Amino acid sequence: MAIFRGATLTIPMIIMVMDARKVTVLLTTGISTLAIGLILSFWMEDASCKDIFAATAAYAAALVVFVGTWSRKEGAMN
Repeated sequence: MAIFRGATLTIPMIIMVMDARKVTVLLTTGISTLAIGLILSFWMEDASCKDIFAATAAYAAALVVFVGTWSRKEGAMN
C-alpha cells in the first residue's frame, strides 16, 4: 500500500517535470485525479461519498500546488 501511495504522487510529478507543456500538465493532473477518484471509490467500499470526495480533492490540491510552485520557480509553462 505504501508503494501505491508514493507512486500516485510521484509518477504524475515526474511526467509533468519531464514535459512541462501546458497540455501535458493539465492532462496529467486531470487524468491522475480522475483515476484516483475511481480507484478510491472501488477500494473504500465502506466510505461515504463525502469521504471519497475529500480524499480526491486533497490529492488534486497536492498536484495543483506542485504545478503552481514548480512552474513559477522554473519558468515553465510559458
